Amino acid sequence: MKTCEEVTLLIESENYKVLSRKDRLATKIHLMMCKGCKNYKRDSKLIHEMLRVKFKDLSSYEFSLEEKAALRVKLSKEV
Repeated sequence: MKTCEEVTLLIESENYKVLSRKDRLATKIHLMMCKGCKNYKRDSKLIHEMLRVKFKDLSSYEFSLEEKAALRVKLSKEV
């Protein structure tokens, strides 16, 4: 059986890709037994939808070279 940590990662992945049958089944079984993860899935879906609506006009946004460089610097400091 998958852990809560694994299931929450699958829940987030589900927003961006189709899960394998095995992962969908494991998630479904876990959600039947775990109220915390069930609530997490509900909340995650709501947040994802709210962000999609809020930023729908930014779907074609592309980072500038300066923004990309600044992100690289910031990420390299966090590692």
